[in-house]
Amino acid sequence: MNLTLKIPEELSEDLLSYLRGFGLKEAWVRGAVWSLQGEGVKVSYFPSGVVLIQGKGAERIRDLLLEKLGGLEGPVVGCDESGKGDVFGPLVVCCAVVKPENYLKLVQVAPRDGKSLTPQQIAKKFSLMQDLVDIRCRIMPPEELNALYKDMPNMNRVLTYLYKELLKEVPCQYPIVVDAYASRNPFGPKVTFVPKGEKNIAVACASIAARYHFLQWLQREGLPAGSSAKAMQEAHRILREDPERARRTIKLFFLQKE
Repeated sequence: MNLTLKIPEELSEDLLSYLRGFGLKEAWVRGAVWSLQGEGVKVSYFPSGVVLIQGKGAERIRDLLLEKLGGLEGPVVGCDESGKGDVFGPLVVCCAVVKPENYLKLVQVAPRDGKSLTPQQIAKKFSLMQDLVDIRCRIMPPEELNALYKDMPNMNRVLTYLYKELLKEVPCQYPIVVDAYASRNPFGPKVTFVPKGEKNIAVACASIAARYHFLQWLQREGLPAGSSAKAMQEAHRILREDPERARRTIKLFFLQKE
């Protein structure tokens, strides 16, 4: 049996010591921050904040960890984006409000960076979490994004603009974490702006939601994700053969940068 949990980074060492108290011993797993094993069970903590529990004793260890975790003191907000580096499709920004009463249920969904998951995994986790978290998103289609980019020719500035608009819908008294996309925090001291923010469970939920909506848009249009040579070739072909479709589906400023 394999089970996963999403564990806050700041609690990982406490949980390591806690599990050692049940007789689990050090083990080695490639890519893990730490790993322990005991009779019929292995527990590994990864940089993404995900704990993988394997073996016939997995349910017992999961229950011990959930009991130890407790809950949140209050709601938290996490924000992330999808589509910034893709030649096709919209720019999607989402904020997820996680409330204490749903925290342990979300821990078991184990959300993480949407870019590290397959489309099937994204769809499954989004389905599991959508009734457990309040998700707010802005989906800016390429046509609108291209027009905005002419006046604001910097994707980080565009992201800041979209996040600020979206954050107006979020209760300002809640702690807010935004996955960092620039070297400086453009939001001021009320917002935590941190690299690899998906280690925070609310940011991870926002990451999955943003990626889900982005991939759904691409699927409807029958277009690829990313900005690989193959994707760029397809964009150039559409621009030559169907300028109207290009205007609706391509971030045209990507092609202008080549």
